[in-house]
Amino acid sequence: MNDEKKKIRPVYSELQGYLNQAPGVGEHGSSTTRDETLWKQLNSTIDELNVVSDLNFDKFKVTGIKNGQSYYYINVSEYRTKLGGLITRLHGTYFSDEPAPFYGMPSTTITVSNQQEQSQHQTMLVELHSVIDKKLASLPEGKEKSFLGSLKEGLGTVKDFASLMMLISTLGQKYGIGMEQLASLLGH
Repeated sequence: MNDEKKKIRPVYSELQGYLNQAPGVGEHGSSTTRDETLWKQLNSTIDELNVVSDLNFDKFKVTGIKNGQSYYYINVSEYRTKLGGLITRLHGTYFSDEPAPFYGMPSTTITVSNQQEQSQHQTMLVELHSVIDKKLASLPEGKEKSFLGSLKEGLGTVKDFASLMMLISTLGQKYGIGMEQLASLLGH
């Protein structure tokens, strides 16, 4: 497995770089892009991964959707979800003995039966972390900024959706943040 890890590590790092530079999902979570470079480069890297691993990761490829006769586009959320899922899969399969690549991602071996649920959970945490970072940069000092700072710190303890909701609720009460403020702060 050591030689295999050496072959896969550069691809694994490259994929993390793509996710780091991926566009956000937009205000309503339905952002699209016509930047074919994004999905063509991802798909090319998956082809390379298939060769070096002797496995097939094609289910993580993204296909452009044709809009009439003029151009292709992709949903950014699909791109981010598949990319995050692939990175999580590679971590669980090859690098589970190393620190997790995502903030708040548990560094335990992911079992096959929990893999899809775990990758969706990690993608949600990555996107929430991104939303929080953007909001923190734009907010003045005050209870909302303190709430988001505490929420960001607490993401590392989140193990599932229920624990995320409990964390948000507890911090909301602590900082006096109501439901409307929560929706405004955490909405895309």
